[in-house]
Amino acid sequence: MAMSGVIEATDSFWETFEVIRYLQEVSNSTGNSTNSTLLSPNDGQVLRNTMKVYGSIFAVCFFVFCCLRLKYPKAFDVRSWSPDPDTKCDLANEKYGFISWLWQVQLATDDEIREQCGMDALCFLRVLYFGYRICLVGIFNSFWLFPVYATGGGAETAYITDRVAQLTVSYLPAGSPRLVATVMASYVVFFYVMYLIMQEYNWFTYHRHCYLSTLEPRNFSVYVANIPRELQSNQKLLEYFQDCFPGDCVLEANVALKIPKLEKLVAKRDSTVLILEHLINLEEVKGKTPMRRSINPREPPQDAIKATLADLNELNTQVTDQITEIEAMHRTTGDGDDRSLASRSYACGFSVNSGITNMSSLAGGNGRGTGYSGSGYSMPSITGGHGTARSVTSDIDGSERLDMAITLSRGESKTVVVNASATEAFTYDDESKRKSKNSGESTRSHGIVGSLHKGLSGGVSNVTSGVSKVASGGLGLATSAVGAIRGGDDGEPRSGAFISFKKLRSRQAALQMVHNATPFCMQVSEGPDPDSIRWSNVGKSNKELQVGTLISFSLTAFLCFFWTIPVSFIASLTSVDSLSRQVPFLANWVENAPWLGDVLAVLAPLLLIAVNALLPTFLEMISSLEGPLGEGALSASTFTKLCYFMIIQTFFVSAVSGSIFEELSDILAQPQLAIDLLGTSLPAQSTYFLQILLVSTFIGLSTELLRVSPFAIALGRSLIGPNLTEAERQRTIFGFLRPLSDPLDFQHPEVGSNNALYFMVLFVYTAMAPLVNWFLAFCFLLMNSAYRYQFFCNYPQKPDSGGQMWISFIKIAQYSLIVAQITLFGFLALKRTAIAIPLLVPLLVINILFQWYVNQKHDQVATFLPSRESMLIDRKNNAEGPMDFSFLKDEYKQPQLKAKGEVLPENLTISREVAHGNDTYKTPPGSEADIEDLQEDEARASLLSGRADANNTK
Repeated sequence: MAMSGVIEATDSFWETFEVIRYLQEVSNSTGNSTNSTLLSPNDGQVLRNTMKVYGSIFAVCFFVFCCLRLKYPKAFDVRSWSPDPDTKCDLANEKYGFISWLWQVQLATDDEIREQCGMDALCFLRVLYFGYRICLVGIFNSFWLFPVYATGGGAETAYITDRVAQLTVSYLPAGSPRLVATVMASYVVFFYVMYLIMQEYNWFTYHRHCYLSTLEPRNFSVYVANIPRELQSNQKLLEYFQDCFPGDCVLEANVALKIPKLEKLVAKRDSTVLILEHLINLEEVKGKTPMRRSINPREPPQDAIKATLADLNELNTQVTDQITEIEAMHRTTGDGDDRSLASRSYACGFSVNSGITNMSSLAGGNGRGTGYSGSGYSMPSITGGHGTARSVTSDIDGSERLDMAITLSRGESKTVVVNASATEAFTYDDESKRKSKNSGESTRSHGIVGSLHKGLSGGVSNVTSGVSKVASGGLGLATSAVGAIRGGDDGEPRSGAFISFKKLRSRQAALQMVHNATPFCMQVSEGPDPDSIRWSNVGKSNKELQVGTLISFSLTAFLCFFWTIPVSFIASLTSVDSLSRQVPFLANWVENAPWLGDVLAVLAPLLLIAVNALLPTFLEMISSLEGPLGEGALSASTFTKLCYFMIIQTFFVSAVSGSIFEELSDILAQPQLAIDLLGTSLPAQSTYFLQILLVSTFIGLSTELLRVSPFAIALGRSLIGPNLTEAERQRTIFGFLRPLSDPLDFQHPEVGSNNALYFMVLFVYTAMAPLVNWFLAFCFLLMNSAYRYQFFCNYPQKPDSGGQMWISFIKIAQYSLIVAQITLFGFLALKRTAIAIPLLVPLLVINILFQWYVNQKHDQVATFLPSRESMLIDRKNNAEGPMDFSFLKDEYKQPQLKAKGEVLPENLTISREVAHGNDTYKTPPGSEADIEDLQEDEARASLLSGRADANNTK
């Protein structure tokens, strides 16, 4: 009995091989052969076997998921127990039944999903619901289209004997008046789609405005690109926006800085902390002190913990000193002018024997925009024990003079005075020192004069160049001169900054204002979430962004054309004739072993899905060339490219099943062939595309629900990397090996772009093959429930683009409508239907006008928060007194600049210090482990004190 069941299942599996190959042969022979040579499509058998094979796989996986979800809740409900508070979700705490979760997840409101799962997750689910509602209208049409098509066959289509194929428009003969029914069904569906798009815009606008109203740093901040030199300082930029928005509306400005050295130091310190933590764990867990062996075999091994701790303390000192130095460069006084050179101590460890010459190069600006005011700059003579004072005079703009005289001597305290409306003095001496990793002791310097020892080693020309920049640069005295003299040290400003506002209305106004008469200068855009900023792209010039966008577009087009090679080859696997043209030697194998052709035919959809799975990685790399500011912008750009790839490659290339270059050459010679190609190839392949979508749904949801990828990654993480303690086991390494407690972000571009293919197939075949509506309605409904559960229980909320991908999708949907109508137009032209074609033209015109109307203002209204709503929310936020901006302060400051202070591993506790008798160990303030140890010590001391008092009483 069991054997017969296996044989029956095997037979049904191999039956699929015999029917798929007919699809391409039918499409190649439509309109070109007589009825006697045409083969009847076997669409019904294809769908039955697809449901048997892939539907059975999904049914088994679904049952296994329902069982495992209840038995191992932590593995399938990460957001209910994750140690990260940003990952936890109240919706994950809901308890669902064995199978009732399918409809219970539908009870969550849109507001709950937006707040706890993110705007992108809500938009993704809404797209699935959007497709489901369109399918319902298509199902309604199918009730009267089925009898129209099934009873309308003629001698021309008598070869079609398959019952499913007879329910499509392909069964109607040329010139049949029943083709008017296809046009009428198209009117019903496409008018309803246009109505739904308007409703969806209203829905999106409401939730987008709610998203923009929350107390999140991104909603109070903007990014300013291509900032002029005269505004490239925090104070100057802050003053500019305060002038634009008076009334204490601006909180802070953070100009991004070039800090390559600090970034390396912080990264090295972070890795050293992890190494030290692991070494301590090795000693605590295994009881053996790890040793560090020197390269020199004569030197004895050192205690690795002590040596690493010494390295960490040195790195802590270097990071703190570097940040202090950068902060000193950009320090400002109360009047808003830059005073980066004023009232600070510097170290000077150099001497100059040569004279200072060619000071005429100091000629610069008139002092405006530098942060200094006055009629001139002067550096009076400095007298010392050695050297000769020299004075050089140069006119600046014909009215200002700069007198400079320097006398350099060794071992003495020196004073340099810079005169700019008021005399400011600063000193530098030899006693200010800081440690260096390589030399142990080196000179410490904070500014332009303190760093002259580096610039003057090669000649005094560097000094003149530096001072020239002091006189003319925007941030000049604070940064540009420093960068010039020191040869690119940290602290030079980039041309990008983040501005944080205290009021929503000021932020919205800043986004829509023109801030400079020069195109692309002072360009303001939305600020991303602080955690998702791609700092390497902050401050890129307009030229870099434009060139990157051009290269990205070129590479995308190039990849799109050449990606047809593997896709066309896979599509040819369904037909022996097509395979013979593509790969002759493989066709010979198939002829000698027919079963090989059957295997290739059934594996074609899986191979197509596997090849398309490589696209997101390539396109994400290409999209990164555009300089996206945050992870959300990168995902939105990748999503748009993937959508077009899915439509072009999977839909059109699979339809023609040949090289796109051959088709393009014919279309360029005769443009009208584009409509003929759509009208000839697409209508006969509804079952082929439906099979692809069914396989994608069944296999995709099976792996999604069973969490195959997260479990495989977690398994790899358990085998690779430090795992001695719970803290180590719960840490992500290499950026991709992560435990279950740190779930991977939802891949919106990859998964969401598949929806574009679903809608393309739906729009094209909703009237021509009404059965498509039934299957796609099932797919949309199933995916909606499955992904709702995943968003509630397993995927974190961030990064979140705020619905940018929804805007891209709705535009692609509108283009797909036009393509579907052009396809129908070409099909009706081939059917020589004189009545139906004129009836279809108004629909196409109305659709184009509708798209023109929607694209005028709807996107803008949805993107920005209206002024009235902004003011109402601002009043609400300040109703109980001034608003607390602790959630926003310094959020858009570069992370490395916030890394000041000592950083030590958490397991370096007081109890461990005492146990090892070494007081040199330092403990991070507020350590939870130390607090527990102190509480235990206090309780023990109290107990001993109580016993002592009792003994004294006795």
